[in-house]
Amino acid sequence: MARDGGEQGTAAGTHGFRGFPVLLSLALIGVALVLAPSIKLYIEQQQQVADLQAEVDAQSSSLTELQQQRARWDDPAYIRAQTRERLYFVVPGETTYVVVDGDSVTESSTDTQATQAPSTDVTTTQQNWSELLGQSIAQAGTSDAPLSNTSTDDGTGDGTEGQ
Repeated sequence: MARDGGEQGTAAGTHGFRGFPVLLSLALIGVALVLAPSIKLYIEQQQQVADLQAEVDAQSSSLTELQQQRARWDDPAYIRAQTRERLYFVVPGETTYVVVDGDSVTESSTDTQATQAPSTDVTTTQQNWSELLGQSIAQAGTSDAPLSNTSTDDGTGDGTEGQ
């Protein structure tokens, strides 16, 4: 009988339900579910810390740059150079030339302007511009003539249409 009992115990132990691995797996899953929100929160906080550190570094470099710029403004030579450049200030006795839109000047227009001598006399207009403006507005408002179509002009400038 000892043999039968021993064999039965061995047979039941090898083919029976083993609950320990299943319970261990369930316990690990439970721990993971409990810790998951905390781990997620920890990772988010670490990301926020990294973002804030990057912002602090950027502001630190900006502060350093601003301090260097402030130090430059303490130099009288730098202030003098900036007033010359930005405000076009000159030292008494100097002449300043300002080129406006120098890239659009062509060589042919430069040559014709260079050959012409500047005018020494002051010229005035023969008519008052405000009276001309008033007359033009009055004439445009009271005229019955239709507007002329200039899109069919042949380019001669005489107002004829390709005749």
